[in-house]
Amino acid sequence: MAEDDGPLSPAESLALISSQRARVDRSLSPSQALLFGMWGTTWLVGWTLMFLATPGGPELLPLWLAGVVFAAAIIGSVVLSTVVSARAGRGIAGPSRLSGALYGWTWTLGFWALGAINVGFTVKLGVSIEVTSLLWTSGPLLVMGLLTMLGAAQRRSIPEYVAGVWLLLAASASVYVGTPANLLVLAFAGGGAMLGLATHYARQAKTA
Repeated sequence: MAEDDGPLSPAESLALISSQRARVDRSLSPSQALLFGMWGTTWLVGWTLMFLATPGGPELLPLWLAGVVFAAAIIGSVVLSTVVSARAGRGIAGPSRLSGALYGWTWTLGFWALGAINVGFTVKLGVSIEVTSLLWTSGPLLVMGLLTMLGAAQRRSIPEYVAGVWLLLAASASVYVGTPANLLVLAFAGGGAMLGLATHYARQAKTA
């Protein structure tokens, strides 16, 4: 029989407390692997379909069909994200719950404001179709990049922060490649970054 271990040193006690706290935080937080994987797949597939259907591209699909499929995927992702986040938030009260709710609403309000601004450019200023396309595709990557970096700061996640920076670079690059190639930047740079984060968090969960 092994001898009983002596009392933990202060350093070991702090390490144990930190480990247990991280485990509790993960149990009370929505699965980042699931959320990033779901949205990464939605962006990769959705924007690729739009590229295949957009005039000036391969035009292998009807534009309306690509739009309907993409819209359905986005709605499904929003619903699933809401359900997953709500389940993870059960039993949480106080500052942690408020912080999570405010962060979630920041995404919603950010994209709502972006949509309103782009509609204003289109309707009030009558910008060209090409400029409209670049606005509607680079804007979401910009918002996503900034909010991903904000989430990374909250979770102290360097990989997530790097992914946010990558999204900002992709948003900038999408303007310079023009249409319809900008749709592929959204699909592979945007969707790929989120799928990379999903893989990172899945591996992290396995080693926890």
